[in-house]
Amino acid sequence: MSSFAWATRRRDPRFYLFLAVLAVLGATLVLLRQAMRGFTLPVDSIVYVSVARNLLQGDGFARWNGAPLGPFFPPGYPLSLAAASLGLFDPLAVAGPFNAVVHGVTVFAVGHWLRQRLTSRFLAAMGGCAVTFGAPLILMTTHVLSETVFTLGLTLVLLQTDRFMTGGSYAALLRAAACAGLAVMTRFLGLALIASIMAWLAFQPGVQLGAKARRLGSFALVALGLLGAWMYRNYTVTGYAINPNAFVWSFRPDRQLLDTVSGTLQILAGWTLFAPLNDVT
Repeated sequence: MSSFAWATRRRDPRFYLFLAVLAVLGATLVLLRQAMRGFTLPVDSIVYVSVARNLLQGDGFARWNGAPLGPFFPPGYPLSLAAASLGLFDPLAVAGPFNAVVHGVTVFAVGHWLRQRLTSRFLAAMGGCAVTFGAPLILMTTHVLSETVFTLGLTLVLLQTDRFMTGGSYAALLRAAACAGLAVMTRFLGLALIASIMAWLAFQPGVQLGAKARRLGSFALVALGLLGAWMYRNYTVTGYAINPNAFVWSFRPDRQLLDTVSGTLQILAGWTLFAPLNDVT
C-alpha cells in the first residue's frame, strides 16, 4: 500500500463521524456498566490509587504506606489518574470516567486503523463495533487497573507501525516508538511489542545495513528512553532496577502448557457478545 493510498482513505468524513458516534456510545456503555455493577479493586488498584494520591500531595511515587513505587510497577497509570483528577478530585473518583474516555478513544483509534488498512468501510466499521461492544474490554474498564490505557497504547503503536511499514514515513516510526515507550511505562508487557518491532526492523528485506542501524537505534532510543530513566530511578531508590522475581514468576514450573492453552481459549471465547461479562476473566 502506498502513502498515497493512506492519504486518500483518510479523507472520509462520514466514516469518521460514524466512528465518533461509536466512540461516544462505547464510553456510554462503559459508564452504564460501571453504574450497574460497580468497580473491582484488586491489590494493584490500591497501589495505583495510593500512588496517584501521593503524587497530588507532592509526595512523589509512594504507596499508601510511604514505601516507594519500585521496580514492580510502572508509573504510567497512577500518573494518568493524578493528571485526570486535575488536582480537584480524588483519583479513585475519576478512574471510572477516565477509563470510559480511554475506551472511547480506543474505539476511534481501532476504527481509524482499520479504515486506513482495509478497502472495505463495512469491515472497518465492524471492527470498530467489535471493540465498542467487546465483553472483555468493557469488563476491563470496571477494574482500576492499567489494562485499558495499555490497550489504547498498543493500538496507537500498531497504527503508526503499520503506517511506517506501508508508507515508509520515518516520522511514523518515531511516533510508533514514542507510543511504545508510553505503553511500556503503563505495563512492562509492552517490552514484548518493542522487541517484536525491533526484530522486524533488523530483518526487514530490501533495506541497507546502515539504514537498518539508524532505524533500530532511533526506535530503541525513543521507545526505551523513559524506561531506562525509570529503571535508573528504581535502582537509586530501592537498589533494584527491575523486579528480581519477574522471570522466576513468568516461568513457574506449575504453569503447565495445557493450563495456559485452556486459559487462552477461554479468553478468546469471551470475545463473543453471548458470553456473560462475569465469566470473562
